[in-house]
Amino acid sequence: MTRTKLTALVLAAGGSTRCPGGKLTRHYQGRPLLSWLLERLERSGLIERVHLVCGFQAEQVEVLARVFSKVITVLNEDWSEGLSTSLKCGIESLPEGTPGALVCLGDTPFFSDVTLQRVVGEVGESTSVILPCFEGKMGHPKYFPSWLFPELLQLSGDEGARTVLRRFQDRTRVVQVDDPGILKDFDTPQDFL
Repeated sequence: MTRTKLTALVLAAGGSTRCPGGKLTRHYQGRPLLSWLLERLERSGLIERVHLVCGFQAEQVEVLARVFSKVITVLNEDWSEGLSTSLKCGIESLPEGTPGALVCLGDTPFFSDVTLQRVVGEVGESTSVILPCFEGKMGHPKYFPSWLFPELLQLSGDEGARTVLRRFQDRTRVVQVDDPGILKDFDTPQDFL
């Protein structure tokens, strides 16, 4: 049983260098890619609010997000400097005292509701990092407790959380899930076919 509903951080600021014209507003199966993730988080009773970090194509992303009542958009003006800037911007946008955040990537929207329940269900009173794993590979969404935030705020450039997480394996809980969606991301136009 979880102590509280979680805040989700959705990192959606990147420049989509391998997908000309951007990917988060590009349609997949009739809808903008980012809408799939925002809808899943919106309808989940486990998520209280969503901080959507945007940068590249911020205006289009903000327009797309308006229909979701839980979503608060946060502008990362340094988005071109890499993924770490979005993670830091998202963390800095959280209210003081936030116990942790569920971190999602805008281009990895197809984890299942069951996976979301499993990851959030592991939070409870735990102060562990929680990572979903499918067939030996870690994916998203990931839960980062607040004690990890100062470490993440030290990242730079296009560095994600992986290097920090390696240092804290003893404070990490891995949740096995039967969900290839935790790994399915969209990088190139071919991924949309």
